[in-house]
Amino acid sequence: MRKLGSSLVYVLGITLLTLITVSSPTQAQEDERYLVYDDFTLNEAMEDRLRFGPTGAFGWAKGHQFVVRGLIPTSPADGKLIMHDVIVGANGKQFAEGMDPRPQLASAITQSETEKMDGKLTLRVIRDGKPRSVNIQLQVLGTYAKTWPYNCRKSRKILDNAATFVANMQHPSGSPHWWWNALTLISHPDLKYRDNARRAAHYFCSDLVEYDTAKGQPYSRGLTSWRYSYKVIFLCDYYLLTGDETVLPTIETLVDWIARGQMMCGTWGHRAPWGGYGAVNQCGIT
Repeated sequence: MRKLGSSLVYVLGITLLTLITVSSPTQAQEDERYLVYDDFTLNEAMEDRLRFGPTGAFGWAKGHQFVVRGLIPTSPADGKLIMHDVIVGANGKQFAEGMDPRPQLASAITQSETEKMDGKLTLRVIRDGKPRSVNIQLQVLGTYAKTWPYNCRKSRKILDNAATFVANMQHPSGSPHWWWNALTLISHPDLKYRDNARRAAHYFCSDLVEYDTAKGQPYSRGLTSWRYSYKVIFLCDYYLLTGDETVLPTIETLVDWIARGQMMCGTWGHRAPWGGYGAVNQCGIT
């Protein structure tokens, strides 16, 4: 029994040492992957990083604080925040313990974007163990109307910025990079983005990979529930807006694939029906 106990302690010790080694990347690995990036489509790992609103910083929310893991070049936070900064408050208020810091930061950003605050966002930061204040200059967007997003000048400014950004980064193939980005192009009332929407729609129609349930496993790209659901939502809205019937066969195909990917329990997973955590509500909404 004593020998067995010693062996168990040895095995647990080796296992713990291995976990510590694997889960602690070197500084070089960390900098290469997280420090700065210009185009998030070039590094898919970034999709799991939390963007801190219009500041241009991104990272993780840990407890009631944020940890900075990177900065977008030329963004408001570039040159103001640095890697590993811990954001603990904003505009003179500490983030409340036990509370999600995201709505607290969002409220501070909304406050800072008013004419009264002139776009000034003051963050309370812990850097190298010492507290300090960091001022970040945001765009002045005004105040939300009581009827927002309708008849709201601030909402319109946000939509203008988003549509311009998506149109400028659209690939020559028509890809808007992320499926939901295309919704911005058809939600904007200006006709100048209508051709961008057409190019995105035709790209979605060409970007199809056959879904074969007989294989019992996902094809190389998988039946990604989010991808297909957002494509269908955009293509349906695009058709209702433009009457472009060339997208109808793709809509029918995608809806059929989504239906065949439904799991026995009635929901969808990320790579339905074979795997991924669930349930993904986007398919049911679609």
